[in-house]
Amino acid sequence: MTSITGFVEVSTAPDIRIFYIADGPLDGSRPIILFSNSLAASTHLWDESVEVFGSEYTILRYDARFHGKSPLSSDPNFDYAAGHSMEELADDVRKLLDHLHIQQVRAIIGLSIGAAVGLIFGAKYPARVQRVLVVGTRATSNPESNAAHATRIKYGYEHGPLALGRQSITRWFDAEWAAANPERFAHAEEVYCKQSIEGYEASIAALRVLNLFPYAEDIGRRGDGDRFVFVAGELDGTVPRESRELAGKTGSEVVVIPGSGHISNIQLPDEFHEVVRNALAS
Repeated sequence: MTSITGFVEVSTAPDIRIFYIADGPLDGSRPIILFSNSLAASTHLWDESVEVFGSEYTILRYDARFHGKSPLSSDPNFDYAAGHSMEELADDVRKLLDHLHIQQVRAIIGLSIGAAVGLIFGAKYPARVQRVLVVGTRATSNPESNAAHATRIKYGYEHGPLALGRQSITRWFDAEWAAANPERFAHAEEVYCKQSIEGYEASIAALRVLNLFPYAEDIGRRGDGDRFVFVAGELDGTVPRESRELAGKTGSEVVVIPGSGHISNIQLPDEFHEVVRNALAS
């Protein structure tokens, strides 16, 4: 499989570039699936999905601002605490597609903050995507989640990316699962334990004011909800409930993956990929 990599400049003042990798042709001979990462993740989050769907689709992945191979800004005065907005992250996807001369993708599949990005992108640019899988996102921020994020930022600056990543992984995957799935656990460490704390903090600035209901209501008013599928892990806290609330506004299907927590594609990949297949087939 041929891979194309590069960077897209999504802002010139300040300088911000994002890394992308496309596995497969970009000449229109295959439909394209775009994957959008969760917080602190790199494009390696979707390695298994590339193997599963790469024979039929071109797989386009990217690292969000200051994540993975997307570098920190060259501006020494960039304010990572102020960070960026969810709208800016969604517009980065448009700029990526424009850069690659892609008019429309078959699907956007996003996880966590990447799911919120996909929802906003699908609401703002409906002609650019046929299907949107909104996997594992909350509908809004709240004081409790904001306080938890602030604690994690402080912990990350004090202890470094490896410690912060392992703290997150042990919150998502229990010891029994880790013992039974050592290769998948090691893969999760590869994905989540190398993130710059600056990039983590910048994206949390967007999550701090998260509110997806206006976008969901806009989708519902247009009667466009059939293009969206909300996916939640059964054990992922309030996410199943919040997914149903959003889907109630959009008029969309909700799929709950039994026994799954937050990172469904790593924890239960077969079940996750079956959900994706069904969504792509409909």
